[in-house]
Amino acid sequence: KDAAIHPTVEDECVNFPPSSSPLGYQYQQPEITYNAPCFNPNNPNEIIFVRGHYSTQSNELVKYNFATKNETVLLNSTQIWGHPNWGVNGWILLNKGDNQVWKIKDNGDSLTQLTTQFGIDAIWSPNADEFAYWVQIGSTYYTFFSDVNGNVVDTLLYPNILYRGAWSPDGSKIA
Repeated sequence: KDAAIHPTVEDECVNFPPSSSPLGYQYQQPEITYNAPCFNPNNPNEIIFVRGHYSTQSNELVKYNFATKNETVLLNSTQIWGHPNWGVNGWILLNKGDNQVWKIKDNGDSLTQLTTQFGIDAIWSPNADEFAYWVQIGSTYYTFFSDVNGNVVDTLLYPNILYRGAWSPDGSKIA
C-alpha cells in the first residue's frame, strides 16, 4: 500500500553488468524468513507462524497478537516442517525435522510427540477431537485419523492421501 515500500515499475529495463564471479550472480538468502501462518480459531487477533534464521539454520514457532503486539516464541527447533495447524482445543499440530506429528499448547507448554511411524501435514478436525495426517510406509501412502493422543482410529489408503488437506467446518468432508 505504501509507494515507498512498493515502488512502481519503470517502463525501461536496466541491464546488469557482467558478474565478477565465475559462477554468475548468486542469490542472497535473507537472514530471517516468515512462513506457514495460521490464525487462532478462537481469537482472530492471534496468529502463529514459523520464523526461520538462515545463519543458524534454526526455526521458531511464534505466536503474535495483533491487538496487544505481544510476541511469544512457543518453540525453538532446528527444523519445523510443513504448516502448523491450530485447533479450537488450544493445541497446535506441527512437524519437526523428524517427520513425526507433535502437538504443543498455544502457551508453549507440553510439547508431545503423537506419532511413531512418521506423519506429515496434520490437521485438526473442526472440534479438535481428532486429527488427520498422511504417511508413506514402504511404497504405500495412507491417511490416518487419530484421537488427540495419537491413537489411530481410522485409515484411508492411496490415492486418498491428505496432502495439505482441509476439513469441512461441519466435519463431514475432508479434502
